[in-house]
Amino acid sequence: MKVVKRRKLTFFLRLVFIVLVIYLAASLINLQIQINQKDNDLSELKAQQREQLLKNQEIERLINDENQDEYAEKIARDKLNYAYPNERVIINGSEN
Repeated sequence: MKVVKRRKLTFFLRLVFIVLVIYLAASLINLQIQINQKDNDLSELKAQQREQLLKNQEIERLINDENQDEYAEKIARDKLNYAYPNERVIINGSEN
């Protein structure tokens, strides 16, 4: 009887160990996938940050420039869709 109980216990312990190893491997793979996704998100955010910094520098240059009429004209053309009299404005439909 002791031999049978010992075999059952050994089998049970091996089974538990195998299940634990499989669970840990699956968790590790899942965490690695999440880390890769977050790294991609971080790269995208850093690219957006660089782009925004360049835009901010351009705006600061225009604001601090002695010729502020250039800035006002740029805002009027880009944001308010103003144009000079008798000027033809061509809109490129392929831009986003």
